[in-house]
Order: sequence, then structure tokens, then C-alpha cells
Amino acid sequence: MESVVLWKKFQVDGSGIKELTLKTPNFNGQLRFMIVAAAPARVGSAETAIIVCEQLTIEPSLPRFAGFGDVFDFPVTVYNRSKKGGVANLEIQLQGSAEFAGPAARSAFIDQNSETTLWFKIRTGPKMGEMKIAVRAGLGELVTRRSVQVPVRPVSAPATNVEYSTLTPGRRARLNLSKQFFPGTEKFTLIVTANPVARLAGALDYVAHYPYGCVEQTSSATFPLLYLGDLAAMV
Repeated sequence: MESVVLWKKFQVDGSGIKELTLKTPNFNGQLRFMIVAAAPARVGSAETAIIVCEQLTIEPSLPRFAGFGDVFDFPVTVYNRSKKGGVANLEIQLQGSAEFAGPAARSAFIDQNSETTLWFKIRTGPKMGEMKIAVRAGLGELVTRRSVQVPVRPVSAPATNVEYSTLTPGRRARLNLSKQFFPGTEKFTLIVTANPVARLAGALDYVAHYPYGCVEQTSSATFPLLYLGDLAAMV
């Protein structure tokens, strides 16, 4: 479900009445409609609630993220708010590092003002990226669509590998870049300095970007930043 923020600037005639047409994104639910009016000598404001709802609505429920080779079931709930019942046809399209582990289309009869849930199964691939899932539902002349993105990433936490080499005058040094990381996820930084304090750069980065997100660790990460300016000046 997408967030909705719409702005519209307009003028009204002496009646104070204005009819507006606003196009919302992929959204079903309640919106707060607010208006602010200004005249040379007066200002005013008002607000009300507006229900945004299609006659045919779908709600896919997917995980926040997935790992390599995960197989998961996800439901798609179909709401029929029309005055007629009928057979709803659902089709799923995939893009990215994923494939179906079951049927890509299902059908079910839904009575008027009723709902039903259909299940699908997906298997993720071995590559990092974003898995895009497009759901299309049709019931008679009613058609609706939803698109959802799910990141596919390694199950392990981010890792840092620091290597050092001493370069003497007139000689060469070779650094063997690590091959233990997933292709496309590596990020290398080269520091050349005569100050041995540079050896602390890797430890400082690890403390400042600790890969686990509890409140204690995230708040403790601010302390090394107090010394970052002094360390940067020395390097």
C-alpha cells in the first residue's frame, strides 16, 4: 500500500463551493481531507474523512525481505464490494530473482460484499536484488492491480574485512582482495598514509556501523563519532 499526499491549489467563486477531482495512487482506505481558505481579510480551515475503496480490492501479504533459496507461501485476499457475486481470477507475474513453486493463477467464487483468500508459493533465486510481484484480479468487468517489491538479500549480517601491508621506499606491496563476499555486494576502500593510526579505521567503521539494530547498540554507535574528527585529522 502506497502513502498518499495530494496537494491542490484552486480558487472559488462567490458561492464558496468547488468540485475537485483527485487521482490517488495504489491505495484503499481512509484519507483525511483538509482545506485552508484565505481571503484579503479572513482565513479559515476545515477537514473531513474520505473513504477510498474500489469495488474489487486485493491485498497481498508478503514478507519484508527474503533470503537466497527461500520458499514461502503468501496469501492474496480478494474483497468483492460490488452488488454481484462472481468468479474472481487472479494472476501473478514475477520479475527479478524468483520463480513460482506452484500455480501462477487461481480462481474462486466470491459472493457480493464478501471476501476470500487465495494462496501462492514462490522460490527465491541465488542473486541479490529486488523481487517484483504484480498481482492482477478480475471479476466480470471489474479489474484491479497491485505491485509489491520484496528485497532478496543474504541471510548473514554485513561483514567487514580489514587488511594491512607495509610499503617501504622503492618496493611494491600486494593486497589480496577477499573473495568471500557475494558478487556485487563488495565495497573496497584504500587508505594510504604514513600514520599508523590508520589501522584503527576498520575498527571505527565496525563500531559506528554495528550490524545489529537494538537500541543499546544504535545509541552506542554515536560515541565513536565524537572522535571521528580527531582521527580524520591525524590520518
